[in-house]
Amino acid sequence: MTSTAQRLVTRMEHSSVWDELRRTGQCALAPDVYAASLSLIRSARECQVVTDFPSDTGAPFVMGKKRYFRSKLESGEASSTLRVIGSVGQRNSYVRRDGTLGLTASQRPTDAELRDLFADIGEWCFFATDPERKL
Repeated sequence: MTSTAQRLVTRMEHSSVWDELRRTGQCALAPDVYAASLSLIRSARECQVVTDFPSDTGAPFVMGKKRYFRSKLESGEASSTLRVIGSVGQRNSYVRRDGTLGLTASQRPTDAELRDLFADIGEWCFFATDPERKL
């Protein structure tokens, strides 16, 4: 089984800001990085993230008064719980402090998936997509 780590440039979700966000239970993941993260997560079998709920593989740690877990989740669960700025759920996952997604058995997104990704980002993306043009 192959594994890879994808490092994301997360603008706000990094270093000491990451610690403060987790202490207060918030997220500052921008919509464009969120969309790119989902694309990567969906192309993998499993993903290593931080969760606010226990998992079978989760190693607990505490930030402020909140308990989190370093977890390995199946792709579907990781993508359905990944938080973006302004969102909240009962079960939430976050990009790790170092900005990486640990992906197991990941594949490069197809051209169609990349085209859809850029289209979904909308105003957050400086790319224009043309559905008639082949990549």
